Amino acid sequence: MKKLGIVIISVLLLLIAGRGLLNLPAVQDSLLKRGTAFMAQQAALPLEESENLRVYVCGSASPLGMGQ
Repeated sequence: MKKLGIVIISVLLLLIAGRGLLNLPAVQDSLLKRGTAFMAQQAALPLEESENLRVYVCGSASPLGMGQ
C-alpha cells in the first residue's frame, strides 16, 4: 500500500512539473517546431493507391446543421 502511495505521488508531481513546463515559451517553441516537422514529414508521404473517386465539398450544409 505504501508503494502505491509513492507511485501516485510521483506521478502527480511529474504531471504538475510537466504542466508548469508547458507554460515556458522555450518549451512551447520546441514543441511547435517538432510538431510542424512531424506534420510536414507525414504530408510528404505518398498517398495510398485507390481506385475510388472521392469528392469533398465544403460549405454544402446549412449553418444550423439541419440538412444539405
